Amino acid sequence: MRTSKPQIEPDIYRSAWNLIRAHGKKAEREAAKLQQAMIALGDERAVSFMWSIHKAIKELRRTKRQDHEPLN
Repeated sequence: MRTSKPQIEPDIYRSAWNLIRAHGKKAEREAAKLQQAMIALGDERAVSFMWSIHKAIKELRRTKRQDHEPLN
């Protein structure tokens, strides 16, 4: 059975963890700033990468299971 949740590459998670370690609670904000910088440069691939990192940061920092998620 497939889930609707997309798989995130290890590089994305690694980058997300590095931002969390470097910026703590401000990691999401830092990812958004970096994404804005990539938008200004017009680098669509980097914008997509930073968007994925931002989503990974949110997932890694999440502490509560959502209602639709199974419990292992």
